[in-house]
Amino acid sequence: MQTKYLALPGPTSVDNEVLKEMASEVFNHRGKEFSKILANLTAKTQQFLNTKNELHYLTASGTGAMECAIVNSFSKGDKVLALINGAFGQRYADIAKSYGLDVIEFYGKWGQSFDYDKLKETVENINDLAGITVIQGETSTGVVNDLKKISEIKNDKTLLIVDGISSIGAENIDIDGWGIDVVITGSQKVLALPPGLAIICLSKKALEAYRQSDLPKYYWDIGKYKKFTEIGQTPYTPAISLIKAAEKQIEKIANQGMDSEVKRHETIANMVREGIKALGLELFNEKGCRSNVVTPIKPPEGIKVSQIRKLMLDKYKVEVAGGQGKLKESVFRIGHLGNVDPLFVISVLTALEMSLIELGHNVKLGTAVTAAQKALCNSK
Repeated sequence: MQTKYLALPGPTSVDNEVLKEMASEVFNHRGKEFSKILANLTAKTQQFLNTKNELHYLTASGTGAMECAIVNSFSKGDKVLALINGAFGQRYADIAKSYGLDVIEFYGKWGQSFDYDKLKETVENINDLAGITVIQGETSTGVVNDLKKISEIKNDKTLLIVDGISSIGAENIDIDGWGIDVVITGSQKVLALPPGLAIICLSKKALEAYRQSDLPKYYWDIGKYKKFTEIGQTPYTPAISLIKAAEKQIEKIANQGMDSEVKRHETIANMVREGIKALGLELFNEKGCRSNVVTPIKPPEGIKVSQIRKLMLDKYKVEVAGGQGKLKESVFRIGHLGNVDPLFVISVLTALEMSLIELGHNVKLGTAVTAAQKALCNSK
């Protein structure tokens, strides 16, 4: 296996104990054993998310959950305000447009948070606004958007639809307190599971919107999930092995608590950022809205993103991500989410230092590592 350190914004490394759960014998998903696992998993996930809202596990990627959120929340011709300051905000808008919704696109600058005063003015000038879509952790730019502010801007009739695919567990969120109507997340991010599972969580207001919705849906029909959940099943064949793995992993992080997970990710993210700044490199995202899950970095002048990524992977077995969309050749991204710890950061920064030196960047060996160590000590 070429990669030893997955420093990506997903997928993330999976603990061996969790992988062992996936290797156990497959069983009937219509039987009592599965029903018990699903009930426990659902309860533990609600505990971790600190919500009383209804939630369901989907056998899908995060994008599948995004589509599920759209088709169950709206009706033909509904006005939806899509908040876009990165590639995934645009994806939400594109999904909504594909179902014939009246999508109004509100743009922010990539690498920056939104102008919330301008957003408030925009919302107030839209009649019959059915919903707002937003990405909490925009991994393409490393920005975390302020859901509390957005929740205060929307009116009571407007649904707030949140993509928390990469951010849930790493960023602060109060689903019930902030009145978030639909939130989704994916298994391969902070939850540190293999890809293939998604979670959708819906408020009472969202479920009422579902009952009024006339958008086409079959696999994503949340009413079917609700009906089958009541008898301890899923409407279609689930990823049984992933569900078993999720039960073990969610139970562990639920017992630790959301606050503990967020704090750990904050500490790790700060180590990475301080290490990068010590190297004299420029962070792409602005201070004050930097995500705890990924750090986008501009390469030194004269060195290409592709050169950095290739050398780190080929020589040091460390895989970092490139940019997305228009940032493809402008930034490389270090992911620091899931099962990451301080020594993971030290290893990644060491590989980056040695790669940059080999590529001609003038930096003293150990600079980034020392800065990251100081950041860790100062966090305690």
